[in-house]
Amino acid sequence: PTVARHRVPGNQIAYQRNLIAAQALARGHAWVCYVDADCVPEAGALDRLLETGLPVVGGAVLERVAPFELCAVRALEPYQRYTVADLHAHVEPFPVVAIGTGCLLVRRAVFERLIPPWFRCGQIQPEVLAEDLDFSLRAAAAGFPPYLHPGVRVGHRADVILWPLETVHLQWYGPHGALPYRQSAETPLDADRDAEV
Repeated sequence: PTVARHRVPGNQIAYQRNLIAAQALARGHAWVCYVDADCVPEAGALDRLLETGLPVVGGAVLERVAPFELCAVRALEPYQRYTVADLHAHVEPFPVVAIGTGCLLVRRAVFERLIPPWFRCGQIQPEVLAEDLDFSLRAAAAGFPPYLHPGVRVGHRADVILWPLETVHLQWYGPHGALPYRQSAETPLDADRDAEV
C-alpha cells in the first residue's frame, strides 16, 4: 500500500493522536496506523494488520513496568490485562475489551462515526490518561470492537538497570520504585525476586 508518514512531536498524547486523525481525514486516507515513538513493530507489521480488514486492530505491545502484561484489556471489573502466555492460545486476531495505541490500525470509518475529539484523557479516571481505553470503549459502542493481533509483535523501549552480580541482573523502574525482575523457561514471570538472566 501507499503510505504517508506523519510525525507529530510533543507530549500531549491525545492532542497528537487527534491531530493525526484529522489530517488523515482531510487528506482522504482510508486508514491511520499509530506507532508511538517508543515502539518498534516487526517488519511487515502494517501489512499484517491491514490484511485483517478489521476497523480497530493492534499489535502485541508489553507494558514497560512489572509484571509486563500486554497493552490489551481482558476485563474491566475486576481489571485484567492479557499476558504473553495468552498470545500462544490464539493464531488469528481476537476481540479485546480495549487495546493500547502503541501500534494501532484504525479505519477511517471509525473516526467518521465517533464524535471528536476521538482521543480524550481523564474520561475513565480524572487523574489517569487512559486515552486508549476510552477510545476502545467508544469505538466498540459504535460497532467497531478492538482486536489484538497475536502475530504482530511490537517492541516497547524501556529503561533498564544492569547489575554485575553473580550473573547479569536486570532491574526496571515500576510504580513503586525499582523492581528486580526475572523470567526463565522454568519459572513464571516474577517481579518480587532477582534471578539470573
